[in-house]
Amino acid sequence: MPPRKYYFRTVDGKPIGPFNLNAVAEMIRAQKVKASSPVSLDGVNFQPTKSLPELAILLSVDVEEEPLDSEFDGILDEERLPAYSGKLTDVSVPKLFYHFIAARASGRLELNRNGLLKNVFFSNGKVV
Repeated sequence: MPPRKYYFRTVDGKPIGPFNLNAVAEMIRAQKVKASSPVSLDGVNFQPTKSLPELAILLSVDVEEEPLDSEFDGILDEERLPAYSGKLTDVSVPKLFYHFIAARASGRLELNRNGLLKNVFFSNGKVV
């Protein structure tokens, strides 16, 4: 499957792109793309950026977040809601890992399949 290409709509309604995922990640980090920004995979049918799972993951990572006292504090905090949850039908696990590494994310990725539970912990984009 070829990598996805993303198109955005300018404020005057013109489509721009295509952009690859790395370029979109940089635009999100630079706050040029927001959760409600219109995005399309074909340059015609636009939807909010947050509606595409691979982009929702990037939007949910706050790269300016203050570090915790200990790098593992809060990882197992059951009170925190997941930034993203859902089925892995649209995003592959390697692609998901890539996004977490690129965003230098910290936290827990919980994978559950037929009752088999796996947890992967990230600290500043590295699996620990």
